[in-house]
Amino acid sequence: MFDNESLLSVGGFPTATSTGTDLAGIAAAAGVPRTFTVRDLDAFTRTFDAALHAGDLSTIVAKVEASGPAGYVTDLALLENRFEFQRWLRQH
Repeated sequence: MFDNESLLSVGGFPTATSTGTDLAGIAAAAGVPRTFTVRDLDAFTRTFDAALHAGDLSTIVAKVEASGPAGYVTDLALLENRFEFQRWLRQH
């Protein structure tokens, strides 16, 4: 999983992982036998290759920069977007 420690879609607010929540630790506590946190491309490449060859369930948390578009364009206000999603869930 890629973790930018930010909720970019709503303005870049910090997530729990920015203050210490350890996603790899959570995966390990849930029983995932191989968990890793990587912070650069070389470490990701090595860890990903090892996970592919391990034949075991693995979780790789790749810490990445929080970057995205300057703004998000939508025709719905944030709160209305939430309500529209709830209505959609009820219909399906």
